[in-house]
Amino acid sequence: SPAIPTNRKDQYGHIVVQKIVKAKGGKTGILEVVSEWKDNKGNTVLTENTRYIFKASKTGWMVDHVAELNATNGPVKITDNKEGMFAIRVDRAFEMPTSEALIFTDEKGNPTTVKATDNTGVTGMYVSSNGKKGDAVWGTRNKWVILSGVKDNVPVSFAIFDHPKNPGYPAYAHARGYGLFSVNNLGQKSYDPKQEEVVYNLAQGQSMKLVHRFYIQSGSELTPDGAEEIFTDFSKSY
Repeated sequence: SPAIPTNRKDQYGHIVVQKIVKAKGGKTGILEVVSEWKDNKGNTVLTENTRYIFKASKTGWMVDHVAELNATNGPVKITDNKEGMFAIRVDRAFEMPTSEALIFTDEKGNPTTVKATDNTGVTGMYVSSNGKKGDAVWGTRNKWVILSGVKDNVPVSFAIFDHPKNPGYPAYAHARGYGLFSVNNLGQKSYDPKQEEVVYNLAQGQSMKLVHRFYIQSGSELTPDGAEEIFTDFSKSY
């Protein structure tokens, strides 16, 4: 990330794709990959086996993301952190309009200021399964979150669905007006200070499975009722 100073980049780990296990087309596309999570010294901490399932419905397109994190080389401690876990960044058109500079803080209280800019063509709005809208969606638990807007005069909706079998379900929404759209199953106290801190410990050989659905609808806006139908189908699929 360009936000990390060059003299600090060696303090961070990284994820390296090792191989493509399967790539299949057709009505249902499948891509399976194996990746390794490495620490700042290059040691493998986790092995991730990920399956992407690409499908189309009568109303839109979807990608199911099925990830299994394996502690292959020793115990792994996953701490309570708001930076995760399944995320996309969206085009400027789907950011939320704002006339004010916004200040966001990380889990250590460090502030980041996002300056106000021209709102021409900026049309985004979040809606969540618990009835929240806009900035109020951030830091709330939801089984799904929709982001809708207009691009080139075409209404478009994006939605992220959390699976009921995931740890930390329903996930916290890490959804920001400046275009970061994420749901996080592994953070709790970092979103709501009143909650207990959540720590996941994986012994060597243990794994954690996370399943999410990313949905895109173009030409019409996805409604909460429509999202509920998709969620019902998704929750029965895995």
